[in-house]
Amino acid sequence: MANNVVINTLSVEERRTRVSVLLRQVDAEMKNGNLDRALQLTHEVYQYDTKNLYARALEERIQAMKADPERAKAQKESATAAPQLVVPPSPQPSVEINRPREEAKPSEPFVKPQPEVTMPEFALPRQREASLVLAGDTAQIEAVEQHVMQKMNSILESKQRELEEEFQRRILEIKASASQTQDARYA
Repeated sequence: MANNVVINTLSVEERRTRVSVLLRQVDAEMKNGNLDRALQLTHEVYQYDTKNLYARALEERIQAMKADPERAKAQKESATAAPQLVVPPSPQPSVEINRPREEAKPSEPFVKPQPEVTMPEFALPRQREASLVLAGDTAQIEAVEQHVMQKMNSILESKQRELEEEFQRRILEIKASASQTQDARYA
């Protein structure tokens, strides 16, 4: 009971510090293979932070390691062997990478190959527009824009005419059906 009073009087920063220290101890105990002590330390973390997800994940990992001792042993060995596996890079790849540069003739400048365009009419509009801009021919761009706008306007006008004709036809149909129903009432 007295321990809970002490924990409740700690500031948030002090709780975070203690949780951090405990979690580092859990990691160290796991690396040393003391799974029971590591599990005990994760339970101590819950006294300061009941919702600590990292502690919960470590607890699950420790329980899985306790259930499978061969896996725990392999993991412990890999943790201790990891510093020994560091191999300095060999100078051979850099020599191979630099070899094509040495073989290239210094008098010939590198020219990036340009893609060959065989059918410009099938090129995307943006690509055609970009090629026109690169050529510096803005007059052609404006002509293309004007041509496209004229086509769009003519399409919109024809669609509008079709809709108006359809509207007029339906109005006439409604009037005709209305007059037929009136004639049927009076007959």
